[in-house]
Amino acid sequence: MVNIRPFKGYRYDNEKVDVGRAIFPPYEIKKTDYKRMFLADDNHNVLKLILGDMNNTSENGERYEYSVKLFKRWIDKGYLIKDKKNCIYVYSQQFEQDGETIDRTGFISLVKIEEFGKNIYPHELTLSDTMINRRVLLEKTRSNVGLIFSLYNDNKCDIDDILEEAKNTTPEFDVYTDFEGVRHRLWVIDNEETIEKITSHMKNTKVLIADGHHRYNTSLDYSNSKPDDELAKHVSMMFVNMKKDGLVIVPTHRLVKNVVKFDKDNLLKKIENDFTVEKIKFNDSNHKEKTREMKRMMKENGKHSFGMYVGNNTLYILTLKNERSLEKQNHCSKEWCNFDINILHSFIIDKLLDIDIKNPEDQGKIDYFKDIHDFAHRCVEKVNRDDFQIAFFVNPPDMETIQKLSENGEIVPQKSTCFYPKVYSGVVIYKFENGEDNF
Repeated sequence: MVNIRPFKGYRYDNEKVDVGRAIFPPYEIKKTDYKRMFLADDNHNVLKLILGDMNNTSENGERYEYSVKLFKRWIDKGYLIKDKKNCIYVYSQQFEQDGETIDRTGFISLVKIEEFGKNIYPHELTLSDTMINRRVLLEKTRSNVGLIFSLYNDNKCDIDDILEEAKNTTPEFDVYTDFEGVRHRLWVIDNEETIEKITSHMKNTKVLIADGHHRYNTSLDYSNSKPDDELAKHVSMMFVNMKKDGLVIVPTHRLVKNVVKFDKDNLLKKIENDFTVEKIKFNDSNHKEKTREMKRMMKENGKHSFGMYVGNNTLYILTLKNERSLEKQNHCSKEWCNFDINILHSFIIDKLLDIDIKNPEDQGKIDYFKDIHDFAHRCVEKVNRDDFQIAFFVNPPDMETIQKLSENGEIVPQKSTCFYPKVYSGVVIYKFENGEDNF
């Protein structure tokens, strides 16, 4: 039974704040130009709360004292306003994908935190060292600035009918973010009878975390450390029905570097023991088209087909020869053994390159490239610039397999899935308060 409840969230006042420049994808801050723009002094981007004082490198939490003061100032000046009633929020993200306009709609509420495996399931590996800053930020601000993105299963779409009805009214905001090319709209449901219908229906469901594993683990750890703090026993979450249209999973390719004594020819020879190998030659003027051709062929081959680039203007398509070889991994379920990312890691990255992503010393050898706007050719360019030694290309995973794996309690490697677009931070903020100022 999943226990959700409404809450009085803090939202940007769109009469005082440009909401389109204030909300932001969680931790998507690698591009320096974007970071500089969104951290500018003339805006109220939520990234300022998340990152704190970037000039303070102390490890005792002083960096996030800036976040606390800034949060309070924004509330005092009315940039952030608190809803007067307990609400459930309807959040829509509209975007273009492969020439089609897609709308992904879900609702935002609080959910009671519990250990994984009963009603709430993870599906990806998390790394404890990436949770440290999140924990300090949570302790200092006592707030969920961002949202965990989760999926539930509702074949009848009963909740979706309620959400669509709410969407017939005027949204609280309707903005477009240039960062990813996404239209964001938010509606408020404060009718108690309607809220009760949603909360009652969710008691019969289970939840799969799509994105935000580290944030959920951080909230779970914090809640366990504060057993008497009722407010810390809930976390804000965005729920989307996995049976509705609008769920898009894009592939996350692997880029590998720092392999000692790397030998391209020897790697190819070893790969041929388990995979058939096809070649696609290209030149400097057509590498984009040839990369698309490789992806098309991978898709046509179906499961267990991968792309690889190691230089020399030659792309390789690797397709597993015999699925019986998967049976040797008898420590796992059929779904886990057949999951493409696991095959890539087990047969090539772990076995042939001796890279264990669970080993902190090896984690810096792999980078991840989200193929959001058909930009896989950039992985080729990165290898040609010698930024990386190898690029591995994958097909996107299917939702049914991800659901089955999570229900089995089996965890796949990090960055196995990328649900596009991210659920943005700053849309609605949950602050742990009980009618008084907790700063």
